[in-house]
Amino acid sequence: MRRCAIPLIVLSCVLVAAAGCGNKNSSAGLTLTGKVMVKGVPAQRVQIKLHSPDGGEFSGQTGADGTFTIASIPAGEMKVTVAEIPGSSGAGMGGKSDPKTAAMMKDKMKDGEGGGGQRPTTEASSKIPAKYSNPAKSGLTWTVSAENLSQEFNLND
Repeated sequence: MRRCAIPLIVLSCVLVAAAGCGNKNSSAGLTLTGKVMVKGVPAQRVQIKLHSPDGGEFSGQTGADGTFTIASIPAGEMKVTVAEIPGSSGAGMGGKSDPKTAAMMKDKMKDGEGGGGQRPTTEASSKIPAKYSNPAKSGLTWTVSAENLSQEFNLND
Protein backbone atom coordinates (compact mmCIF):
# COMPACT_ATOMS: atom_id res chain seq x y z
CA MET A 1 0.00 0.00 0.00
CA ARG A 2 2.81 2.36 0.90
CA ARG A 3 4.61 1.63 -2.38
CA CYS A 4 1.59 2.89 -4.39
CA ALA A 5 1.10 6.00 -2.30
CA ILE A 6 4.54 7.51 -2.88
CA PRO A 7 4.38 7.52 -6.71
CA LEU A 8 0.85 8.95 -6.54
CA ILE A 9 1.99 11.75 -4.24
CA VAL A 10 4.95 12.55 -6.50
CA LEU A 11 2.75 12.52 -9.60
CA SER A 12 0.21 14.81 -7.91
CA CYS A 13 2.93 17.30 -6.97
CA VAL A 14 4.29 17.32 -10.52
CA LEU A 15 0.81 17.93 -11.98
CA VAL A 16 0.07 20.76 -9.54
CA ALA A 17 3.43 22.40 -10.29
CA ALA A 18 2.94 22.06 -14.05
CA ALA A 19 -0.53 23.60 -13.88
CA GLY A 20 0.92 26.77 -12.37
CA CYS A 21 3.67 27.16 -14.99
CA GLY A 22 3.60 29.10 -18.20
CA ASN A 23 2.27 32.42 -19.40
CA LYS A 24 -1.44 32.61 -18.66
CA ASN A 25 -1.94 35.18 -21.43
CA SER A 26 -0.55 32.89 -24.12
CA SER A 27 -3.32 30.30 -23.92
CA ALA A 28 -6.22 32.45 -22.75
CA GLY A 29 -5.30 35.53 -24.79
CA LEU A 30 -4.84 39.10 -23.64
CA THR A 31 -7.39 41.47 -22.16
CA LEU A 32 -7.42 44.84 -23.88
CA THR A 33 -8.89 48.13 -22.72
CA GLY A 34 -9.30 51.42 -24.46
CA LYS A 35 -11.45 54.39 -25.36
CA VAL A 36 -13.14 55.63 -28.53
CA MET A 37 -13.55 59.37 -29.04
CA VAL A 38 -15.34 61.14 -31.90
CA LYS A 39 -14.24 64.75 -32.32
CA GLY A 40 -13.20 64.87 -28.66
CA VAL A 41 -16.43 63.37 -27.32
CA PRO A 42 -16.65 59.80 -25.91
CA ALA A 43 -18.37 57.45 -28.38
CA GLN A 44 -21.16 55.87 -26.36
CA ARG A 45 -22.40 52.36 -27.03
CA VAL A 46 -20.58 51.67 -30.29
CA GLN A 47 -19.02 48.42 -31.42
CA ILE A 48 -15.25 48.15 -31.66
CA LYS A 49 -13.94 45.13 -33.53
CA LEU A 50 -10.42 43.75 -33.97
CA HIS A 51 -9.71 41.78 -37.15
CA SER A 52 -6.78 39.34 -37.15
CA PRO A 53 -4.88 38.42 -40.34
CA ASP A 54 -6.30 34.87 -40.20
CA GLY A 55 -9.89 36.17 -40.35
CA GLY A 56 -10.64 36.10 -36.61
CA GLU A 57 -12.84 38.83 -35.18
CA PHE A 58 -12.97 40.03 -31.58
CA SER A 59 -15.47 42.66 -30.53
CA GLY A 60 -16.65 44.73 -27.63
CA GLN A 61 -18.94 47.65 -26.94
CA THR A 62 -18.10 51.03 -25.48
CA GLY A 63 -19.83 52.25 -22.37
CA ALA A 64 -21.27 55.69 -21.67
CA ASP A 65 -17.76 57.08 -21.19
CA GLY A 66 -16.44 55.62 -24.47
CA THR A 67 -14.34 52.95 -22.76
CA PHE A 68 -14.26 49.26 -23.67
CA THR A 69 -12.72 45.95 -22.60
CA ILE A 70 -12.19 42.99 -24.91
CA ALA A 71 -10.88 39.68 -23.49
CA SER A 72 -9.15 36.64 -24.99
CA ILE A 73 -7.30 38.45 -27.77
CA PRO A 74 -4.25 36.78 -29.32
CA ALA A 75 -1.07 38.81 -29.77
CA GLY A 76 -0.36 40.23 -33.21
CA GLU A 77 -1.22 42.98 -35.67
CA MET A 78 -4.96 43.72 -35.81
CA LYS A 79 -7.03 45.97 -38.03
CA VAL A 80 -9.64 47.86 -36.03
CA THR A 81 -13.14 48.97 -36.96
CA VAL A 82 -15.61 51.14 -35.09
CA ALA A 83 -19.29 51.26 -35.99
CA GLU A 84 -22.65 52.11 -34.59
CA ILE A 85 -24.46 49.04 -33.34
CA PRO A 86 -27.10 48.04 -35.92
CA GLY A 87 -30.66 48.46 -34.71
CA SER A 88 -29.77 50.11 -31.41
CA SER A 89 -31.40 53.40 -30.66
CA GLY A 90 -28.98 55.81 -29.12
CA ALA A 91 -25.84 54.34 -30.63
CA GLY A 92 -22.94 56.62 -31.33
CA MET A 93 -22.81 59.76 -29.27
CA GLY A 94 -26.25 59.79 -27.62
CA GLY A 95 -27.64 57.63 -24.86
CA LYS A 96 -29.44 54.34 -25.15
CA SER A 97 -33.15 54.86 -24.56
CA ASP A 98 -34.75 52.95 -21.75
CA PRO A 99 -38.29 51.45 -21.83
CA LYS A 100 -39.77 54.25 -19.65
CA THR A 101 -38.46 56.95 -21.99
CA ALA A 102 -39.70 55.06 -25.05
CA ALA A 103 -43.18 54.65 -23.52
CA MET A 104 -43.31 58.35 -22.56
CA MET A 105 -42.31 59.41 -26.09
CA LYS A 106 -44.90 57.04 -27.59
CA ASP A 107 -47.60 58.60 -25.39
CA LYS A 108 -46.51 62.12 -26.37
CA MET A 109 -46.59 61.18 -30.05
CA LYS A 110 -50.09 59.73 -29.62
CA ASP A 111 -51.22 62.92 -27.88
CA GLY A 112 -49.72 65.13 -30.59
CA GLU A 113 -46.87 66.50 -28.47
CA GLY A 114 -43.98 64.83 -30.29
CA GLY A 115 -42.95 67.52 -32.76
CA GLY A 116 -45.71 67.25 -35.34
CA GLY A 117 -45.67 63.50 -35.61
CA GLN A 118 -41.97 63.28 -36.37
CA ARG A 119 -39.87 60.58 -34.80
CA PRO A 120 -37.80 61.96 -31.91
CA THR A 121 -34.10 62.02 -32.70
CA THR A 122 -30.98 61.96 -30.57
CA GLU A 123 -27.54 63.35 -31.09
CA ALA A 124 -26.60 59.81 -32.13
CA SER A 125 -27.49 60.05 -35.81
CA SER A 126 -24.50 58.74 -37.78
CA LYS A 127 -21.72 60.34 -35.78
CA ILE A 128 -19.18 57.71 -36.87
CA PRO A 129 -18.11 58.03 -40.52
CA ALA A 130 -18.79 54.89 -42.58
CA LYS A 131 -15.11 54.33 -43.43
CA TYR A 132 -14.44 53.26 -39.83
CA SER A 133 -16.69 50.21 -40.22
CA ASN A 134 -14.50 48.76 -43.00
CA PRO A 135 -11.22 47.09 -41.95
CA ALA A 136 -9.64 47.91 -45.33
CA LYS A 137 -10.51 51.62 -45.08
CA SER A 138 -10.56 52.52 -41.37
CA GLY A 139 -6.81 53.11 -41.13
CA LEU A 140 -6.99 51.95 -37.50
CA THR A 141 -4.58 49.25 -36.30
CA TRP A 142 -3.43 47.80 -32.99
CA THR A 143 -0.29 45.75 -32.45
CA VAL A 144 -1.57 43.59 -29.60
CA SER A 145 1.11 42.50 -27.13
CA ALA A 146 1.61 42.15 -23.39
CA GLU A 147 3.27 45.60 -23.53
CA ASN A 148 0.44 47.23 -25.51
CA LEU A 149 -2.83 46.43 -23.73
CA SER A 150 -4.53 49.82 -23.87
CA GLN A 151 -5.22 52.25 -26.68
CA GLU A 152 -7.34 55.31 -27.43
CA PHE A 153 -8.88 55.83 -30.87
CA ASN A 154 -9.68 59.42 -31.88
CA LEU A 155 -12.01 59.70 -34.87
CA ASN A 156 -11.67 63.31 -35.94
CA ASP A 157 -13.29 63.42 -39.38
